[in-house]
Amino acid sequence: MKIVKNFDDFKKINELKIFGFDTEKSKHDKERFFFEVKKNDIAKIKTRLENGFDINTKDKDGNTALMLAVKYDHFELFEILLNKVFNYKKTLINTSKINDKNNNGETVLVIACELGRTEFVKELLESKKIDVNVKDKHTVGTPLIIACLNGYVDIAKLLINDDRVILSIKDYSGRTAEKISTTIFADDSEELKNNKKEIHKLFN
Repeated sequence: MKIVKNFDDFKKINELKIFGFDTEKSKHDKERFFFEVKKNDIAKIKTRLENGFDINTKDKDGNTALMLAVKYDHFELFEILLNKVFNYKKTLINTSKINDKNNNGETVLVIACELGRTEFVKELLESKKIDVNVKDKHTVGTPLIIACLNGYVDIAKLLINDDRVILSIKDYSGRTAEKISTTIFADDSEELKNNKKEIHKLFN
């Protein structure tokens, strides 16, 4: 391990961090942090954040801890991370990039909608800063379009009832969310077909 001997060395290390280069220690810290997120080790995560660890730090796939908490279905951790991002009025209190995208072009809200995480979506929608009309990289679909495609009735209801959501946005095939709710695909299960019917009723 390299020992920093003088102030100039400290300056060089900080300059490397600013321009996106990891030092040996910062790489180790990142690896440990994301391992702790995966294992849902809340105590260690809270300690890191309280000691100044950057909540915006991303893993090799461009995921933040908030995104991974959604993916791993760690709701308690998710709420803790949100509290580090928002005050009680759900207004941003730090520089966390709540609408930032990972390497797949997904925001935390898109991920929650893709996985059908209703409670996570509900919490995110309380934020005034969340982009409810963001399009993902693959289907060019909004969170609502994604919910309709997957037949997530409760999530679709939350989004349809949100005044910020633009219902007329179309996906790469030129379909709106309402149109998708009436579109039956060959590999749709009976449950998915029924869920789409329930979603379609929400538009009326």
